[in-house]
Amino acid sequence: RLFERKHRVVEIGRRGIARDRGDLVVVLPEGGLEGRLEMPGIDPIERRQAKGRGPVGQQRIAGAQGRHRPRFSRCIGIGQDSGLHGRAPFGNPRLSPTRPLDTLRVYECQQGQPMTTDSTPSFKLTYSTMFDPPAALHQRFEQALEGLPAVEGQTHPMWIDGREAWAQQSFELRSPIDRTRLLGRFQLGQAEHAQAAVRAAHVASRSWAATPWQERLVLLRKAAALIEERVYQLSAALAVEVGKNRMESIGEVQETADLISWYCDQMEVNDGFVKSLPNDPLPGWTSRNSTRLRPYGAWLVIAPFNFPFALAGGPIGAALATGNTVVFKVASDTALSGTLLMNVFRDAGLPDGVVNHVTGAGGTIGEALVNDPGVAGITFTGSYEVGMEIASRFARGHWPRPC
Repeated sequence: RLFERKHRVVEIGRRGIARDRGDLVVVLPEGGLEGRLEMPGIDPIERRQAKGRGPVGQQRIAGAQGRHRPRFSRCIGIGQDSGLHGRAPFGNPRLSPTRPLDTLRVYECQQGQPMTTDSTPSFKLTYSTMFDPPAALHQRFEQALEGLPAVEGQTHPMWIDGREAWAQQSFELRSPIDRTRLLGRFQLGQAEHAQAAVRAAHVASRSWAATPWQERLVLLRKAAALIEERVYQLSAALAVEVGKNRMESIGEVQETADLISWYCDQMEVNDGFVKSLPNDPLPGWTSRNSTRLRPYGAWLVIAPFNFPFALAGGPIGAALATGNTVVFKVASDTALSGTLLMNVFRDAGLPDGVVNHVTGAGGTIGEALVNDPGVAGITFTGSYEVGMEIASRFARGHWPRPC
């Protein structure tokens, strides 16, 4: 529905949400719920997607009214705890039907009273807000911790070309917090697994690069949404595996979703990075110029132990959004995080071979990956010595490869 406030047009409907500098009223007709909605920090009219999954069931924002201080009999807190949430914008004022929104904040009130900003708003965790979280965050994290032992101790495969891949040997991963706690068993991949993963990524790169970038973004945004849906389960596993405190673990997992979404946003804002340039000033001739972003091919991502989720998921999102395929490996001490991240991309529906995940020692499978001529480029996070050695290798050959 459209309505006017302060001479601006605001739309809330099936495709998204837009706002001006004023306040909005969100109405959830199925539950008779309405309240004053504030999205601080979002300037001119921007259309943004929103999804509602409040206690009244699966719902979408379906209408809005332009009353400044509404009165109502029932209200609902909308934010990260209720499932209706979003992500902070990145400063571009262009209209976009698929860009994320800032966290929706609906303030509690009493029956028959106008909504005010005096009550505590709902919470969105970021690295800057993690120091004063609501009690609900701790409760949900504790619940995820309690459920973690049920999935510990399993044997996990690698994932190559859309199928499970098993090695002759495996290794155990135990928590640094409690060495008696077996988190899982993972494959001790060898050079042949590295070659198979790179080959699968190389073959899949042709069709993935030919896929319209808009379709690629749909799958990547689905992956980001799955990370947000699983944020507590993923962060609980990350905390037990790495030894981080809960706030840093939740922050890293949420950041991974934000990074993937940001790369999608950049592709969209820049229209796939296809730009027309001025024609050459040649009398009697028409010489047209343009720039076009083209993928490299099979991209390798190697992530460290201290940020295994964000420093794997972020580069993977960038590579996939721009049309590259991926082989990735995290440190063996954080193999569980890598497996859980692979599950996200698999569940998001990415085609076979587009994302491949291997595990094992850096001196064997990691070395084989770096030396494989089928790797078109690499994102590596690790020691200075190893990074400089990789840069030197990638500079040699018929042409320098990006790293």
